[in-house]
Amino acid sequence: MISILFFIAAAFVMTGLFSGSEMAYLSCNKLKLRHLADQGNRRAQEVMGFHRKPKLFLTTVLIGNNLMHVTIVGLATYLFKTYLNISEEWVITAILALPLVIFTETIPKDWFRHKADDFIYVFAPLLAFLNRCLSGVSHALVAMTDFMIKTTTGDLKRNPLITREEFRYVIEESTKGGVLLDHEKQLINTILNLGSVQVSEVMIPLSRFPKVSLTSRIKDVKQLAREIDTDVVLVYEEIPTLVVGLVYVFDVLFEDREDQVLSHFLKPPLFIPEETSSEKTIFLLQSKRASSAVVINAKREVIG
Repeated sequence: MISILFFIAAAFVMTGLFSGSEMAYLSCNKLKLRHLADQGNRRAQEVMGFHRKPKLFLTTVLIGNNLMHVTIVGLATYLFKTYLNISEEWVITAILALPLVIFTETIPKDWFRHKADDFIYVFAPLLAFLNRCLSGVSHALVAMTDFMIKTTTGDLKRNPLITREEFRYVIEESTKGGVLLDHEKQLINTILNLGSVQVSEVMIPLSRFPKVSLTSRIKDVKQLAREIDTDVVLVYEEIPTLVVGLVYVFDVLFEDREDQVLSHFLKPPLFIPEETSSEKTIFLLQSKRASSAVVINAKREVIG
């Protein structure tokens, strides 16, 4: 009986270690990790190895965690039936449920999350050893999972090693250390905040953008380009807000017949609502292979 209790306790410790290590792996400071690894810290290099193959490491943790859970339930069931004459499954489940949730999930994960930068390096050698021991099974499960996901959702996308918040931290520290100037920091922060900036806040208003009438000629576009130094011109019909297309200066730059009408060189405009985020607009322009877009308001009037 004592040996069974010992193995149950050991399984509790191991499953707590697996659960906590998963949280420490996800919560540790990636910048500190990379810095230590670059300095030659062996444990940090082992943890960096986990981050280079995150699916493999997390699968290993999941396998180990489930093996320990099965061990606890199996040994506890045998103990209850043999020594306590308890054979009802629901009673055994009720007895084990709370200790498993508290001592193998909640407490270890919360503890390791608060001490992530300490514990991840302390247990790195043990985790690396277990990762190697279970690598065969982990590789097989990862391959099977990737195959199933690809057949149902398409190609898999990799997540970045450094998060947006950590990158902001790098920018702050670089500015304090004099690596970045204030205006450079402001420029980078503007890029990071593109998701919250509407396109109407960064567009060029229609009144200031170079434009010509549909009845204009190539020579008019060339003259406007010389005066304003622009590479694209809006083309409207009758009134400036009735945009019918865009003319790129490069398309007409080498045309000798300057009296040609613009209809032969018109490009269809890409209309974007004013509330669209700047980040989404950039991705949309990339997908459409366009360099300019026309911003419209709720009434579908061109405003920039």
